[in-house]
Amino acid sequence: MKKSVPAALLMILSSSSAVLASGGVDGDGTGIMAYLFLGFLAMFIATQLVPGATLFIALIKGLFGKAIESKNL
Repeated sequence: MKKSVPAALLMILSSSSAVLASGGVDGDGTGIMAYLFLGFLAMFIATQLVPGATLFIALIKGLFGKAIESKNL
């Protein structure tokens, strides 16, 4: 019994040394290029909202606005 306790303790400490040496995971694993790419996509979508909103407003005005009478020449 006296010889088995130090042997078991030695086995536990030697098997956990790799775990104690690891630094662990810091962060989510995405780099600066992923954030730049997502920023570029967000900028692209935001700049396309202005022409889209302009066309949508023109569509609503065309549907619900007064009809323009055309004169035959």
